[in-house]
Amino acid sequence: MAVNQGEFAGKVEKIVGKKNVILSEAQRRSSSKDCYHFSPVLVPQLEEKFADVIARPQTQDQLRDLISCAAAYKIPITPRGAGTGNYGQGVPLRGGLMISTRDLNKIIEITTEEARVEAGVILQDIEKAAESVSAELRCFPSTMPTSHTGGFISGGSGGVGSIQWGMLREADNVRHARILTIEE
Repeated sequence: MAVNQGEFAGKVEKIVGKKNVILSEAQRRSSSKDCYHFSPVLVPQLEEKFADVIARPQTQDQLRDLISCAAAYKIPITPRGAGTGNYGQGVPLRGGLMISTRDLNKIIEITTEEARVEAGVILQDIEKAAESVSAELRCFPSTMPTSHTGGFISGGSGGVGSIQWGMLREADNVRHARILTIEE
């Protein structure tokens, strides 16, 4: 990280509050990993890669402000859901800011046709909520009990249900996504 970690961490703390910032090296190391350990090829490449600062935004506004702050400081950003991927996609290769979406976990609306949710909602929670309107997810990964929506949509391609409904990019499986660009 080109900028002083303490200075940047202070800015992050102002955005999300002290209790939602992780600076302990042990916690940063463990929280920066996904399930890449299944690959003997990836372990030596990724075992020493971890975030300089981890933030847990509580609102969409905090998420936007974190992204803006990192852009202003030219700090690399790694978004993090549940970390269930096993290819190292969620590992911060150049340190920087890891943004955990785990607390962005609101189900905004569930109908028989669609679910509107924040990135940190666990897929199994959507499935349970969908039951209340006699609906279900079209497709989901084998890691459904722990996978977050944002990670599945951005990194996943399908899963259970894909034979009938196609991959995520097909057949009206994902109708809308709110995208935050990385800019000051």
